[in-house]
Amino acid sequence: MVGEAKLPANQVPQINLDMEYGLANQLTQVQQMPTVFDEDGNLQQAVLKGENVNFTFNSRNQLLQSNNVHYQYDAENQRIAVNQTQPGRVRTVFLVRTKNETTLPPFYSTT
Repeated sequence: MVGEAKLPANQVPQINLDMEYGLANQLTQVQQMPTVFDEDGNLQQAVLKGENVNFTFNSRNQLLQSNNVHYQYDAENQRIAVNQTQPGRVRTVFLVRTKNETTLPPFYSTT
């Protein structure tokens, strides 16, 4: 992560979720809807904000995809990019520093 933006306390959104955890301290339900995990303990499916979200991980347990968001990693296992697809466009955010220590801006393209 290159930087962090903090909101004033009065602007932080409040989200109330009913969550339940099992004996292994693993999330079992969100808003009375069950969660699904793979053999490695990675969350594969959950209902978040009323939407069914599917998560895909690779053999290194790196998050590759969550619905319309795709994640990319470099050879050192660092997340380097986040691609979000929406109808008619793709948004890519690069999470790496350039030679002059600045962050690359989001890249937008149309499909």
